[in-house]
Amino acid sequence: MKENIKKLLKYLPDEGKSIRGLYHNFKAKKQYLFIKIKMLSQEYNIPHPDKIYWIDTDRIVFHTDYGSNDEVKHNVFDMKKDKGAVYGGDWDKSDFKFTDLKAYKAIEDRIKNNVLWEDTEFYREILERINAGETPWSCKSKKDLDEHFQYLDELIESIKEKGYRNNKDINTKDQAYKDNREITVNIGRDGEFLFQDGRHRLAIAKVFGIERIPVQVLVRHKRWQEFRQKVFRIAKGKGGSTKKDGYLYQPLLHPDLQDIPAIHDCKDRFEAIKEDLPLEEGKVLDIGANFGYFTHKFEDIGFDCVAVEYNNENVEIAKKIKKAENKNFEFIHGDILDNKTISYLKNYQFDVILALNIFHHFLKEKERYDKLKTLLSKLNLKIMYFEPHLPDEKQMTDAYKNYTEDEFVDFILSLTDLENGKLVYQAKDGRKIFRLY
Repeated sequence: MKENIKKLLKYLPDEGKSIRGLYHNFKAKKQYLFIKIKMLSQEYNIPHPDKIYWIDTDRIVFHTDYGSNDEVKHNVFDMKKDKGAVYGGDWDKSDFKFTDLKAYKAIEDRIKNNVLWEDTEFYREILERINAGETPWSCKSKKDLDEHFQYLDELIESIKEKGYRNNKDINTKDQAYKDNREITVNIGRDGEFLFQDGRHRLAIAKVFGIERIPVQVLVRHKRWQEFRQKVFRIAKGKGGSTKKDGYLYQPLLHPDLQDIPAIHDCKDRFEAIKEDLPLEEGKVLDIGANFGYFTHKFEDIGFDCVAVEYNNENVEIAKKIKKAENKNFEFIHGDILDNKTISYLKNYQFDVILALNIFHHFLKEKERYDKLKTLLSKLNLKIMYFEPHLPDEKQMTDAYKNYTEDEFVDFILSLTDLENGKLVYQAKDGRKIFRLY
């Protein structure tokens, strides 16, 4: 039946491409509807399976564990049936690196040393399979195999000349992208990206040193999805220190968590601080780090960071994200005003301290206010980026102290070795950031 339909389509205008397009669109919608029903039945909240994530190429280190050393006849997940699936198990516990694939080594040799495909172990192994009656990549003869490797040469040349592009931005006539599929990954229990499909493109990107690539997620580990669900519940329950239902206070930087909305995007504040920053390296203390947005960002630009956070839910999420993002900063779960925390931190010389939207919470009660004075008098620092509250905010009604912005700046200067205050930025919500130095 299928063959008859294919023959019929060839007689239609443009070989029936419009009809083929409608059919594939219908199949995609039907498949996504099935996934949505499955997600509702399991109470899972998952992004659209065709969603494209741009991630650092180096994040894909390991191949999904397929229980076999046979990289041609591997058994990972089904690209159609498992789309959007959530599975438990140890499939994410892999010690097989993507760069150990024979396909990767062959492509590396081809690009770097101009080695002929026929002289690679990868080519010879596939040819042996064809001669034994197998049809890898639908190749039935050496001629078919050579055509496949000719396609790889075209793909290499295309990426070399035009860079790496995602399929929706590519002219469909570009034969170098004829399979019309993105690199596919699975997400393990700790948020790590594991290779699933698209080895040729990923290998080419890695060999050329391309920093970021588009990928799609096929399967998530059950424990990672349970973490996603927990974060959604925290947002719904006004967790993460936010006051708006359905929103976190601060965005999560893992690519697979950015569909969870946050009340502050934080990007504007970080960019303003980064532009003003007179240092290129040093030690940073992030007070009231929440989920660690600023700590991650400062580590990214070369700083050695310490994050302090008190809220238990925030700490649990922040530590999970730290592990998933492979960060090295020190994380302290505790009250910044406790004597134990202060005694620990006073041994450090901090080049930069971030006190963004945090100190006003310590003005509400006399005991906390007095502890804030102790903290400020004992910290060793060169620069502080300070974001005070707005004095007319409802939360400050009946507070022990309620400084204006300038009064708050003067209060901090009087208790530290800092002498000057400079306005750096005013956010859309009206709050200002000062550099104290």
